[in-house]
Amino acid sequence: MKRKMSTGLVHGVFDVVHHGHILHFKEAKKKVNYLICSVTSDNFVNKGPNKPLFKSSERIEFLESLKFFDKVVISDASTAVKNIIKYKPNYYFKGIEYKKTVLKDQNLKKEIKALKNNQGQIVFTNTKVSSSSKIINHDFGFLSKSTISQIENLKNDVKKFKENKFINMSSYNILIGENIIDKYLFTEISGKSNKSPIVSTLKKNEIGYAGGILVVANLFAEFVNRVSLLSFSGKDYTTTIKKYLSKKVKQLKVDILNYPIIKTRILDHYSKNKLFQITENEDYKFKQSSINKVVNFIQKKATLYENIIFFNYGYQLTDKKILNCLKKYKSKILINFQTNSYNYGFNLLNKFPSAKFASMDELEFRLAVGDKHTNIKELIRKNINVLNRYKTSIITCGKNGAYLIEKKKIKHFEPIYKNLIDTTGCGDIFMTTFIIYKYFYKFSSEFSMIVSHIAAGIHGNELGNNLNLDKDKLNKIITKIINV
Repeated sequence: MKRKMSTGLVHGVFDVVHHGHILHFKEAKKKVNYLICSVTSDNFVNKGPNKPLFKSSERIEFLESLKFFDKVVISDASTAVKNIIKYKPNYYFKGIEYKKTVLKDQNLKKEIKALKNNQGQIVFTNTKVSSSSKIINHDFGFLSKSTISQIENLKNDVKKFKENKFINMSSYNILIGENIIDKYLFTEISGKSNKSPIVSTLKKNEIGYAGGILVVANLFAEFVNRVSLLSFSGKDYTTTIKKYLSKKVKQLKVDILNYPIIKTRILDHYSKNKLFQITENEDYKFKQSSINKVVNFIQKKATLYENIIFFNYGYQLTDKKILNCLKKYKSKILINFQTNSYNYGFNLLNKFPSAKFASMDELEFRLAVGDKHTNIKELIRKNINVLNRYKTSIITCGKNGAYLIEKKKIKHFEPIYKNLIDTTGCGDIFMTTFIIYKYFYKFSSEFSMIVSHIAAGIHGNELGNNLNLDKDKLNKIITKIINV
């Protein structure tokens, strides 16, 4: 390779610069006269919540202090394409590990195309391969020792994941639940009213999100195309519901009158703190004719599906006739119990005492067994026979992680991300992800628990029930996490 008037470009996050990076930079500098370092800006670092550890300004300042670079520039994109077009490097340097991913790495494909259009070429440096993610996971305490140990014991799952050997579902699955629309109404406090002892607020803006079974269906649609949604909305709300549903969702129609549950949360515009909530249609019940239509539909279609996924929010679908119908297919049922302010203490697992899979949070479990104070792990142990009616069960405990119960064994999994912005919908995301990876992709329950914690953590790092996950994004972040 000729050095005469040649320009090179390296690109990356460079959150934690290690010995492997230094060798990579050193080899690149030997091959060119002028070496540019392109640094991914904070907004485009796709390595999960709480990343990068260091801001782009700090990373740039550090890289500028190294002797290898003639120029350090920011990259306000998920790829180096813009900087390749702008600086037209003769050579674009990547580590040898990227050579194996050329055919499937979509970002690298875009970069190589931009290089060729600008008469440049890619060069893979043959230097020691190290991992920033591995260093961050271990040495910066990003992952707990127990999580690292659990991942290290899942070698077969990790290998299958890295080799992208997911089992494709050949059968169909049905998803059942109620439509919920989450609205966030942002206000600014004006002061106390002169005429009444109330606080006056100024409306700033309002954002609507898919909630309930809608966000669950949207997430399923990002990963698999063999899930059909059975949900209901009255004629007045058909257009409204479609607005919140992904076009990828296959929706089954049952012609009944129904209204979506609408939850409007009032927030302070500045602090983003939730002040109170207004809920509509929580107490709406199906008419008997509608209940019969739901039951007839399930009876007619149930045998066609491998799994009947029931997100039990405790509203219309908890009618006894519907539940009794679903219980006939308990060997296919994957059920998520949810307690809220409306059904507090009335939507417990004793309503559906046996299933292929069941999930609930700690409060729901405590209400079901009538014990408020016993240590949760001890409480699970005392009630193991109740939980063993489900082939697999999960109890989530918020910031304290989650418990997996299988074959009378109890395993605890710590959360990956602990400082969440908004936990709205995190439980739905956790359970949906678990079902996808365990029952669709056929990973172990343990691996699926870790992945579910990752997905819930990503979701909880944005305000509102906004679905900020897709298959590629989640799998890239999983790859970083399991690299222990």
